Amino acid sequence: MGKYKTIESKIILTIWLLCIVTYVLALLNNFILQISNYLGLLGLIVVTIISYYKTELTTKSLFILLILGLFNIFSFIYFIDFAFVFRFLSIVSPGIQGYSLILLIILLYNKREKLSNIYDKKFGQTSEEIDKEKLNSKNNFKQKFSQLTNEEIEKKLQQDLLPEAILALNELKEERIKGDV
Repeated sequence: MGKYKTIESKIILTIWLLCIVTYVLALLNNFILQISNYLGLLGLIVVTIISYYKTELTTKSLFILLILGLFNIFSFIYFIDFAFVFRFLSIVSPGIQGYSLILLIILLYNKREKLSNIYDKKFGQTSEEIDKEKLNSKNNFKQKFSQLTNEEIEKKLQQDLLPEAILALNELKEERIKGDV
């Protein structure tokens, strides 16, 4: 029962309600719907089936549906044309559907942690890369501080330094103590 209370289910239900109202009003008033309305209904059916059988793919499929709806490839509402239209020529006028934008923002806001994890996996550094970077930084500081005297190392340790710089100074200090013994 818990899977039906997710934000994805609420968004899918909202789109279904918008589509039902659109199709009932079009039927009652003999309006001719556009191809994007039928594509929107087809996409919504596919997303609903995916959310029922493959719940782990619901977010991705709904995201794709809303992106296609955002650029008016798929349309869910015929009578309320809430869109931001950009006119380049009299023929070309791409637009952004406002209701798809609002639903997409709601989805992205509620899934921001999951999106952050996906971003980190694709574009972020792995823990090994982070460790390697810290080691390189420490070695660079160690090389930079190698010419300092013991008193200068003690003075540097009293300053506000990066953790890698402090590690490098402590290693230099220990090496010198071991070398003197």
